[in-house]
Amino acid sequence: MLTLVWRLVRFFALLPWTLMRAGFDRVRPRPVVLELLLDGRHPLRAAQGAPWSQRRDGLSRLGLERALRAARRDARVGTVLVRIGHLRGGWADAGALRAQVAAMRGDGRRVVAYLHHTDLRALWVASACDEVWASPNGVVGAAGLGIEQLYWGETLSRVGVGIDVVTAGAFKSAMEPLTRTAPTPENREALEALVGDLAERVVADIAAGRALELDTVRAALDASPLVPEDALARGLVSALIAEDDLRDTLDMGPKGKARRVRAEHYRGRPRPLPRLLPRRPALALVEVHGAIRDGGLDEDAPPSDVGASTQAVCQALERAAKTKRVRGVLLHINSPGGSATASERMWRAVRAVAEKKPVIALMGDVAASGGYYVASAAHGVVAAPGTLTGSIGVLSAKPVVEDLLARVGVHVHRVERGERASMFSLTRRYGEGERTALERTIAHVYALFLKRVAEGRGRSVSEVEPHAQGRVWTGAQAAERGLVDRLGYDAEALAWLGERTGVDPARGFLVFTPKRPWLRRMLGRVGVAMESLAAIDAVARADGPQAWCGVRWSD
Repeated sequence: MLTLVWRLVRFFALLPWTLMRAGFDRVRPRPVVLELLLDGRHPLRAAQGAPWSQRRDGLSRLGLERALRAARRDARVGTVLVRIGHLRGGWADAGALRAQVAAMRGDGRRVVAYLHHTDLRALWVASACDEVWASPNGVVGAAGLGIEQLYWGETLSRVGVGIDVVTAGAFKSAMEPLTRTAPTPENREALEALVGDLAERVVADIAAGRALELDTVRAALDASPLVPEDALARGLVSALIAEDDLRDTLDMGPKGKARRVRAEHYRGRPRPLPRLLPRRPALALVEVHGAIRDGGLDEDAPPSDVGASTQAVCQALERAAKTKRVRGVLLHINSPGGSATASERMWRAVRAVAEKKPVIALMGDVAASGGYYVASAAHGVVAAPGTLTGSIGVLSAKPVVEDLLARVGVHVHRVERGERASMFSLTRRYGEGERTALERTIAHVYALFLKRVAEGRGRSVSEVEPHAQGRVWTGAQAAERGLVDRLGYDAEALAWLGERTGVDPARGFLVFTPKRPWLRRMLGRVGVAMESLAAIDAVARADGPQAWCGVRWSD
């Protein structure tokens, strides 16, 4: 009742202002140039960090989608200016931005990209626009795509450190850089396939966007870095325009007719009436970000970055399942994997929600190993063509410093109760019986992994096995093998979830993160600050040579 009264009071208080603003806009409409600044990292949702946090992400992709959705309905928006800086993140995140930009083309609207930083990722995103402009004073450094790995096996052997590794899956190669001097044939095959698939798709997209031949684009990338004139001659950019001339070129000057509006400040055409909406059905967003691990929350992390601990993910899923307003869950996964036991607990938590409500998994840059384990419990899986996924396999590894300790004269004395009490000690290698037992347990976990994937994908274990073995696939390769249902980005996953639930994703999401006592977080930060000040004071008072103390605030 109180909520309804408050909504009515707010409605009538705002009514004169909204009517006046909407009427003025209809009498004297001004063209609008919508400006998108793509620079840094653009997460799926806006991070709600502490006010003093130094982390500043760009506009979230959900926020960007809301602005672009409103712009499509706004006849005043005739031009969209996409300013592209140094994009961070992987190819899936960049692809999601590219898809959002591409959706704005057409309907008589002009979409222009201006490159502030021209690497391959930026050029790929820009190619989705009608025109690509660059500065005549810059350099086009789109020099192709590759992977470089350092192999430390010989180095560690020289200093007396070894790595004891037990794996299930011929392609499970995470520890190879620490144990070998070159990749195995299986790993080399997988790496070649990953780079080849990503490179061909990027080249094809740039060629299609710029109306060029594939060989022309390949030749341009092989010749990079290019001076601006060469990039223009090869067709990678449409025009060379100084940044100071952008306003005049787009008619955005003080005397121009168009008004420039940044996407984060754009709210669409003014509404004549204030919003008066009751609590309606909604969708939930649950995130699995970072390494999957057992245990509770990281108390030092901000609420927006609690990681992928079992407590963080399972608690969020339980709350989403119990909230009556929630009709479905978008499970956003950006994780390379981690603990097998934590992955199993999360799989069960996702399955529990899926028994009550639709769950769609949206893969980010990486959703491999445990990340894929968790995703397989959803009703559907959406991956970007450039997502790194799969890696259905298990490994266990520990560094062994036995030779190093002997070399420097360190002796180890053990007092044990149980033949294998020190089995996981770093000071010795596995015994023959210990390795056999560990191999048996690793094989058991691998079999469970295969079973969970088969259950989630509605297939038999024998059908999944050829695509497992720890091999990493791109999203496109995974879709061809039935590990992923659909290829796409945020829009595809949101539309699919909307179809299954009947809820419009444009209404926004209820973001479920674990509840943590704010007072404990505040007192913890105050304690860290006091300890840091005390350390600085101690250094300042120290006698003898001058000492330096560096303190970094943790976000």
